Amino acid sequence: MNKSNLSQQSVIVNLFGSLSPICLNFSPAENVTLFDLKRTIYSRIQIDPDQVYYTSSGKCLTEDEQIFENEQVKFKILNLNLRLLGGKGGFGSMLRAQGGKMASQKTTNFEACRDLNGRRLRTVNEAKRLADHLEQEPERQRIRREKIQKRITEGMTEPPPKKIRFDDTEYLKASEEMKEKYLNYQKKVLLPKSKLVN
Repeated sequence: MNKSNLSQQSVIVNLFGSLSPICLNFSPAENVTLFDLKRTIYSRIQIDPDQVYYTSSGKCLTEDEQIFENEQVKFKILNLNLRLLGGKGGFGSMLRAQGGKMASQKTTNFEACRDLNGRRLRTVNEAKRLADHLEQEPERQRIRREKIQKRITEGMTEPPPKKIRFDDTEYLKASEEMKEKYLNYQKKVLLPKSKLVN
């Protein structure tokens, strides 16, 4: 290594995304400012200097600021960041407006939560319901068999005769008149035959 390399000051600029860092060497006599650094980087990666800003240890640097505080500083790391447009805003006020409503609507459904073993409560509750269902299955089978047996016995026994009260008087009169006419007609028809037999 020659003496000129030892007296140089180095700057590593971390770029954004998948771009690899750039290492630049300057002599201490140059008194490099951020403006000079921006021009050098622009010549290498063609990024508009107005669209980026530089930070060192979280502090934003200005264009007239010197990169190295003194000649004893031999090494400096800078981060190149893109300037991004701000958002629409108003989200905080929307949250404040809904804050009261959200607090009043407390949930009673905790099935999406997990227990201490990491299982969802919905799964645990379903397993309990299934176990209860299977436990009560013999009782349901017994009740089902009893119902079927009851239907069979009801089907085998003769139903008791139903007493029907008939209140249609006109029909009864017409029926009685028909009976009388039939009996009279029968007498008329059968009477001469009996006379013939005698």
